[in-house]
Amino acid sequence: MWVWVIGGLLLAHGFVHVRWRAYAPQTSPLFPAAPSTVLSVLSGLLAGAAVLGFGLAGLGAMARAPWWPVAAAASALVSLTLLGIFWQRAFGVAAAVNVAVLLTVVWLR
Repeated sequence: MWVWVIGGLLLAHGFVHVRWRAYAPQTSPLFPAAPSTVLSVLSGLLAGAAVLGFGLAGLGAMARAPWWPVAAAASALVSLTLLGIFWQRAFGVAAAVNVAVLLTVVWLR
């Protein structure tokens, strides 16, 4: 049963990234001089990779595929990169969720 819970949580976290584009910051504290078009493309690519990765990891966990922890960890790192580039104080909870995904993967190994 735990595979369904973990898989569902990973899918839900992936779907959160779909909404990223609607609320994405237009500036980056790490790259303040970067043009907004570059930041928009970077934001879209990273958010899209996180959606795809968490979706695959969630489905993989439900199917008990041996590769789902790798997909989950990679997606969490992509998501943390996205949050780091566009950091705002409100992203603290999202960062904590990604760290929890990484810790869960390590704990399950």
